[in-house]
Amino acid sequence: MDRIVTGILTSGTLTDSILLTDYRSNYLMSIYFAKESSVHSQFSGSFPSPSSPTATSTTYSSPASRVNLPSSAVAELSAPSFGIVLLDASVGRFVFAEFADDAQFTHFSTLLHHTKPREFVVRKGNLPDTVMKLIRRVCDASTSINTLPSCKAQCTVMGATTAHEETEPEWIKVEDFVNLVKTKYFSSSTASSSSSASQPEPPEALRILIEAHRNGQTSLALKAFGGCVGYLTALQLDEELLRQGNIVSFDVYGQKDALTLDSHAIVNLEIVENSLNGSQDGTLYQFLNHCVTPFGKRLLRSWLCYPIRNTDQLNARLDSIDVLHSSIGLHSRIQDMLKGLPDLERLVSRLAARSIRLLDYLQLLECCYGLGAQLDELRDSEDFKDAKGLLSELISIDGLPISMRDGEGRENRRSSRENGSHDGGDDGMRNRMGLFPDMSGVDAVRMSIDISLSKENKAVSPLPGHFPAYDEATVCVLRLLSLSLSLSLSL
Repeated sequence: MDRIVTGILTSGTLTDSILLTDYRSNYLMSIYFAKESSVHSQFSGSFPSPSSPTATSTTYSSPASRVNLPSSAVAELSAPSFGIVLLDASVGRFVFAEFADDAQFTHFSTLLHHTKPREFVVRKGNLPDTVMKLIRRVCDASTSINTLPSCKAQCTVMGATTAHEETEPEWIKVEDFVNLVKTKYFSSSTASSSSSASQPEPPEALRILIEAHRNGQTSLALKAFGGCVGYLTALQLDEELLRQGNIVSFDVYGQKDALTLDSHAIVNLEIVENSLNGSQDGTLYQFLNHCVTPFGKRLLRSWLCYPIRNTDQLNARLDSIDVLHSSIGLHSRIQDMLKGLPDLERLVSRLAARSIRLLDYLQLLECCYGLGAQLDELRDSEDFKDAKGLLSELISIDGLPISMRDGEGRENRRSSRENGSHDGGDDGMRNRMGLFPDMSGVDAVRMSIDISLSKENKAVSPLPGHFPAYDEATVCVLRLLSLSLSLSLSL
């Protein structure tokens, strides 16, 4: 058997749960820099001037984030722009942004403090020294920076390569990346049914970005995608990650319903890291972090960096907090239910990429089944009757009306989902649907596999009666073994 390279992992592209020992997001950042503002308006905002009353004060900064620019550099970089692609390979998520910055790189510095990437991909000769110094000051000493040359030949990336061929990472041109999106990673609306069945359609955010490029609008984010995809192609991870379709845009100027804490606030207020040694000791995050799941800890960190300002969302959270404070039993049951859960966000990503380990898959099956059963009990309990706000929506099943949640049991809910008897078309009813996914489909998968035997044999062991082809093959193998044993005894 020939040994071939099927993938190369780096510090910013780790996907295996064995190698990911930290709950925090593991980011790779691809950067494209432009000296003059050339930002696609659909994915940008208006940068407030430092003199504006609404602008964040820039009269102070910490040593960790300050970059002293000479006057000549300030004049040269009077309106710099960035195209950014952030990849968290552990959950298969791409986040892209493009924005105009000031001469002190305020927005870029804020993004660095929020994400703390483990690895960077930059184009050779593209980033000025001041930006490189900022990256080295904000990020850890172990952070690696990969400098990629421009793509010299289209065939290096576009051509068919076998698994054992080694390719040097190169920065893919925008047109080449757009062609790869249509032909390699996703299907277009005009693709044949056979090809569409194996490839999903491009995510909406990426499709809008490509359409803007075709209309003649310069996109720095697409250029940053060229570096990211070129690097992933050399690592043989591009198809595994991109085909998950988890690609979204991000507004660094501040989301619609959230505030953005800039780098000065993050550092000086010690929101997520202290200024002494960069740890979480004494930080606001450490004080508030009572999460018992790794994905909950990541979400809390994101909430602290981007506090919401939508009153409806705030009131929904406060309503849930009131319920948990008033019902100790409900609080304890939910916390006990969440304790010991694996990192579901990362496991589901591995499942979507079809690269999940067998033991992780079996753990995911058992976890989903157990979680669904516990939620069924919780929904029918006395403690849950007073639940309201966000808590009620999170625990309630997605797509099922309230009338299907009260006391009818799992079998009725499963029957309703399979028969399609509930009506999800009414807007008023849709607003009353829950956010928790329906777990009834997990039961059929779990009941068709011998979990214990699969763990013992380290191979999937189907139960009889669920897979006819497997049952027939098993009977044939047993007959052959019996015949072989009979022949050996006769001899």
